[in-house]
Amino acid sequence: VFTTVAQPYDLVQGVFADVSADEATFREIVPPGLTNLDVKLWSVETAGILNAVYKFTIKTGCVANNESFGPTYNASSTLTLTGPSANNRVATGTVTGVATTNCAAGEYMVVSIARDSTDSATTDIAITGANLLFTRSLN
Repeated sequence: VFTTVAQPYDLVQGVFADVSADEATFREIVPPGLTNLDVKLWSVETAGILNAVYKFTIKTGCVANNESFGPTYNASSTLTLTGPSANNRVATGTVTGVATTNCAAGEYMVVSIARDSTDSATTDIAITGANLLFTRSLN
């Protein structure tokens, strides 16, 4: 088993509003031998309720050569992130085992991150980056 980390992504549209299901997507090529995907989010709270609990849904969909570009997404995973204890500080959260069903090596993977508007936080939060952690089999 071998683990690789994809480059961090700078989510340009990274402010997720309180009462909406704001969404950001980014893309990656599926590595050979993929056995597991974990996603880590980086956030910063600039002016809000400190230590607030935010929820995000994360899902993947893959597109092979000559398939329609709009992927059919897999079941979503929920990432719970506790905001920082002071303004202008970084907080991170990780979700493990994000579904990658029907994703094959070399395909175009679309990763969707959306704010779960049912969380208890009442403020916006800025997601400043995301890491994909791929676990692969080298057999």
